Amino acid sequence: MGETKPFFIIASLPQFFGDILKRNAEGETNFKLGDCYILVVSRDITTSIGMKSRDYTNVNEWQSRYENVEFITSLIPAAVDMEYLCTTGMDTFLDNYVKMLQARVQMSDIISICDCVVNRSIPIFIIVSSSDLTQQYPLILRDYIQDEFGLRGSMMEDIESNGIETIYDIGNVEEIKKSIAEHIDVYRKQYDTDYFFNTLTDDMQKAYREMLGQHTEAELRELAKERHLFISRRYSKEDIIEKIVDDITAEGR
Repeated sequence: MGETKPFFIIASLPQFFGDILKRNAEGETNFKLGDCYILVVSRDITTSIGMKSRDYTNVNEWQSRYENVEFITSLIPAAVDMEYLCTTGMDTFLDNYVKMLQARVQMSDIISICDCVVNRSIPIFIIVSSSDLTQQYPLILRDYIQDEFGLRGSMMEDIESNGIETIYDIGNVEEIKKSIAEHIDVYRKQYDTDYFFNTLTDDMQKAYREMLGQHTEAELRELAKERHLFISRRYSKEDIIEKIVDDITAEGR
């Protein structure tokens, strides 16, 4: 058998055991269950076995950290939001759930999922209950990940309509990798103070260099003189710019 190709599937427990694993045993698919990550995103399943939520203790949560089986309670809609399905309707629930997925812990888990599939070539199953599927949030989660990152996930309806090979069509891998990197950068700027200030400093220095580069060498020497900087006669224009940028940056420390 060849090397396992990455995929991303959302399925209920009956679909997982009764269809997907059966297809694999019969040779329709090519994966070893031990090489996959199985992520349980279901209040029904989690509650029934008494699993606890994980604790988050550092800002590098986006890094892939899953064992073979993990209970991801962060991606389960809040109970109060589920009530909207029976009261104000799907639109309100959809808005609230998407906002929840954009929060710190949830985005960390979503980035990890995309990172595992695309950067580490690890197949991922998200397991839900049959009841969860009727509440539609697994479909919303699938669509959100595709819209936000470009990673295409499959559900049993896709497999039944388009064949099992559809699971390997996960989207444009290079574009997904680019999106992951961009989301990691935004995540770090929001939640990692040191990273934010280092990035901000780099951006400011780039802007200073571009601005100073528009001046002549004579003008730069005059500016350096006003800032009481020693500028050797042997300094090139680039050397003078670096000297001035270093001095401006030091003022902000």
